[in-house]
Amino acid sequence: MGPVASILPTLTRDQETSVTAAGWIMSAYFVMLVGTVLVMGRLGDLVGQGRVFGLGAALFTAAGLLCGLSNSFGLLLVARGIQGVGSAMIFGTSLAIIASAIPGRSRGIAIGCLTVASGASSLFGVWLATWSVQHLSWQWAFLAPTPIGALAAVMGLRLRLPSARVASRRMDWAGAALLFATLVAGVLALNHLHEGDETFEA
Repeated sequence: MGPVASILPTLTRDQETSVTAAGWIMSAYFVMLVGTVLVMGRLGDLVGQGRVFGLGAALFTAAGLLCGLSNSFGLLLVARGIQGVGSAMIFGTSLAIIASAIPGRSRGIAIGCLTVASGASSLFGVWLATWSVQHLSWQWAFLAPTPIGALAAVMGLRLRLPSARVASRRMDWAGAALLFATLVAGVLALNHLHEGDETFEA
């Protein structure tokens, strides 16, 4: 979310939309990510963590392309929501992949490396997004990560891990729907509570 937050003022001005509406560029992503991450983790248990991770990377990358090529604010919001689902598929399975692929004694180091890599990639993403806005256009903030996303998708789909042992093969769709509805209600309630003019300036 950091890279998009850093270019939000420019993106809002280019799309000629309000600050409140522009906030949904991030909220659409956040709602879909948090609202589906547990479902995607469970889906990984049922059909394979590597498969869900690879498909999630592919979905995130394709949605990023759609964001960069979108010519309307509505299409951009839809693409950001799809990106959130792709991120949920990645985040919901990454730790399980480490648990399955790395021996017990090295697992802590692997999780630490994942955490550091995640933070470093976030910082790099913010730099890349702001550089794109200054020297190219905001669209390149979404288009530039495409090669990395495509590589992650291929690696995830080629990954072969032991099948997870699950007590039940059922998905709790009712619980997932309740979680999603609660999250959406919370975001809608807290989306714009401050008073005063809408502006990105402090």
